[in-house]
Amino acid sequence: MKRFRVEKLIRDKILGNILANELNKVDYQILDKKNFLVNLKKKFFEELEELDLNNKEDAIKELVDLQLIIDTCLKALKIDKKEFRKVFDKKNQDLGKFDKKIYMKIVDLDEDDEWFDYYKKKFKEIK
Repeated sequence: MKRFRVEKLIRDKILGNILANELNKVDYQILDKKNFLVNLKKKFFEELEELDLNNKEDAIKELVDLQLIIDTCLKALKIDKKEFRKVFDKKNQDLGKFDKKIYMKIVDLDEDDEWFDYYKKKFKEIK
């Protein structure tokens, strides 16, 4: 028998699948809300890292996992899907989507611009 350190959130049925073999043992815990949300975020990045955009079948599977994580976060945070959709639509209306595939390389902003503080906080200033 080999032992593996997993340390990650798993789907509900995986535990039962592992324990179906009576020789297997699992050390696990049920997370509280705070740790659950922290681990959902980690799981999101794990699934995102596995996303292979060059393989449609695999991409679909990983995108399904990402959507499940988003839906689970909404449920855990008690965010109604209608409320979420309203914000989703408003943000897309105000800022647009990604249809034009625009990639910003550098921006020069006046210090009085409404976006200045956002860019200063988020990006490294270059000279």
